[in-house]
Amino acid sequence: MKEQTGMTRLLSWMQEEITAQQELGKLLETQRKAVLESDIAGLAASEADIERQLRSGVERSRRRDALVRAFAKAFGVDAKTLTLASLCERLAERGQDVDTLRKLRQELRLSTADVLSSGRTVAALARFQRGLAADLCALLLGANSEGEDQQGLTGNEGLSGARGQLVDTRG
Repeated sequence: MKEQTGMTRLLSWMQEEITAQQELGKLLETQRKAVLESDIAGLAASEADIERQLRSGVERSRRRDALVRAFAKAFGVDAKTLTLASLCERLAERGQDVDTLRKLRQELRLSTADVLSSGRTVAALARFQRGLAADLCALLLGANSEGEDQQGLTGNEGLSGARGQLVDTRG
């Protein structure tokens, strides 16, 4: 593969990957809102959208791997050691203009970091909501997920001497 052809393909792949990362970031934001609003239907829809987006990355990954292998062969290095940064250096040493490649590399790093951060936020919110739901159930039912109340008892004697109740029917 000629270096210029490789550069053109690499730049194209990077632009597609940046767009995909930005779209994934939007989908994660939609999912975050669904979690915060306890919107089960919205959560299911966003999960399906995210799954589709992630599946679309398979072909991009194949193209990236093929590009990396081609560049590695051209430079006589192991593909596992070739990074975008080292690729920029090697291409610049050969007289290629790598300004656009460097800019896209930075944009890709930022987009990927945003997606990772958004993913962590959604995961933390989901864990919080799951924990909150479990705590509410324990409070209302007077038992934890193992069927024991907060003092380790299994009868009516837990949580201040009475089982949790939605409505106090004792008068």
